[in-house]
Amino acid sequence: MTFKTININLFQKPSLNNKLFIQKNKQNVLNKSIPQFNKSLSQTNRQHILNKSIVTPQFNKSISQTNRQNILNKSKVPSQINKQNILNQKLPIYFNKQTMLSNSPLINNFNSQNNIYNKNNIGKYKNNKYDIIFGLTCHENILCVKDLIDNINKFCKLPHLILISCTNNLYEDILKLNYENIIITNIRDIKYSIWGRIDLFYQHIINMEYLIKNNINYTYYWFLASNELFIKPIKLEFIEKNMFKIIKNRHVTDEEYNIWYNNFINNKNDWSWFMNLKRDIYSIKFFKENKIFTRGMQHEGLVLDNNMINEIYNVYNRSNINILSTNRNWIAEEIFISSYIYSKYILDKDILQYTCRYNYNNELNKISEPKLLIEKIYNMENFLSIKPVKRDYNNPIRKYIREMNY
Repeated sequence: MTFKTININLFQKPSLNNKLFIQKNKQNVLNKSIPQFNKSLSQTNRQHILNKSIVTPQFNKSISQTNRQNILNKSKVPSQINKQNILNQKLPIYFNKQTMLSNSPLINNFNSQNNIYNKNNIGKYKNNKYDIIFGLTCHENILCVKDLIDNINKFCKLPHLILISCTNNLYEDILKLNYENIIITNIRDIKYSIWGRIDLFYQHIINMEYLIKNNINYTYYWFLASNELFIKPIKLEFIEKNMFKIIKNRHVTDEEYNIWYNNFINNKNDWSWFMNLKRDIYSIKFFKENKIFTRGMQHEGLVLDNNMINEIYNVYNRSNINILSTNRNWIAEEIFISSYIYSKYILDKDILQYTCRYNYNNELNKISEPKLLIEKIYNMENFLSIKPVKRDYNNPIRKYIREMNY
């Protein structure tokens, strides 16, 4: 099994020797064509990167430990190496026009031509037409990951793929599940949490990039949570009926936006995640320059068609937020998508009202019996899935859903 790995350490600061180089090439970094360099990078490799001829290391289980360490560090290495050394590899941050990379800790992007199970499967995926792509991030409890995958396959008989960004503690266990419709697009280090950071949304950006670069033919993308489960069959008619419709483009004058922006930026009692966004000087500047109003909504259960996915991907990619953010501690998955769509389009319904997922937290205090809870939600016509289902395989609600017949 051969795949490409890019390793990124968010907390690795440029050395004093590199600061002048990075400053000199700031514009190139903005264009994602020049990397930041690490002290351990040899002069020869530096020239290769400048010439855009750098090749990311290819890893194979058959590679000797010494050679693997040489690849990771590009320098002399100790004879002993362990798994933790590999997880803590320190390579420079690369940005180029061929691959959109994250500034997040230890993002390992697989070569888009290599499926984790079988590198030749990409041909099969290209030749198929999928009604739904499910995008999932997960980090704990392989039993619940399997439970969710089985849940999707049970309730969705439409052609579909499940794209997963997982942590390294789950990777091998997911491989062993050997599902035909699973693609792992990214492996993250379990030590670095992406919750509450823009890094979580970037996992979906990685999924979008996989779909775009591999020309996967699909209709809808479903943003999925690892504590979300379906309770009804997924039908295209439901999605088409409940999905928002774009009426026309939204036109906002400078005066209109500036009035809103001044009120927003000066509100000291705002939602905590909006407050964190305001502390991100780069991102809030992008919002202002593009007249983006802020709207916050949970992304789980959000379904977008492939045209909107391409648009979101291109806008976020061009924004360079993932690279140049000055404060990564805001939830882009719950702010960027809804804010962008609201700001650019007039819809047939408020974007905040659009979700195919029901949050049953309030009902838990009133209905403790799983059967009664699920039956109540099942009769709500606008929802197909529920959350937050505890990531405990023996959780009563999870168990009830697992044993449901329909």
